[in-house]
Amino acid sequence: MNLVWTHARHLAGYEQQDAHEFFIAALDVLHRHSGSSSLLKTPQECNCIIDWIFTGKLQSDLTCLTCGGVSTTVDPYWDISLDVGHEALLSPTSDGATNISLEDCLQRYIRPEQLGSSAKIKCARCETYEESTKQLTLKTLPMVACFHLKRFEHNSKHRKKMDTKVYYPQFIDMTPFTAAYRERSILDEHNSDSMVADALTKNRNK
Repeated sequence: MNLVWTHARHLAGYEQQDAHEFFIAALDVLHRHSGSSSLLKTPQECNCIIDWIFTGKLQSDLTCLTCGGVSTTVDPYWDISLDVGHEALLSPTSDGATNISLEDCLQRYIRPEQLGSSAKIKCARCETYEESTKQLTLKTLPMVACFHLKRFEHNSKHRKKMDTKVYYPQFIDMTPFTAAYRERSILDEHNSDSMVADALTKNRNK
């Protein structure tokens, strides 16, 4: 505790603090004080116990809406922050309450997001600024996956804490949320379209 307070002074003292913020600060302190991490050339090569247990890789794909070109970046993560306050995800129960599952939150997390005209990217293929979609997927999974539920909803006047119940399954298959699964789905769709096109061509040639 004292070590975390020393390196994250805003968390020092006995006032109530955010548990997620403390968790990340504790991981950061342990990571920086790991003997193995200081011997490595780059952060990406770190194999300290914190990275070995908690680090995964997040893939971000920006797809140009004009030419379809894709720009991909991959960054490390210790946790995944998930929204819980979106009404479209909530399902009413018999007593009128609303429930949401961890899978629902993850599905929303990887759902493609259309970036508006105010967030255009410079497409390497078009060589101009174009609108795009952004999609996050999990490139690699850590040994221990940490999920942060974003329970505060902000608007221009105030912030509201969401008390939505989130269902955690005993076991969860993370495959549908990975980059490899998405790439495989795109390939299967492409192959299916190609087969349909070939069939139509053969029918016309008869």
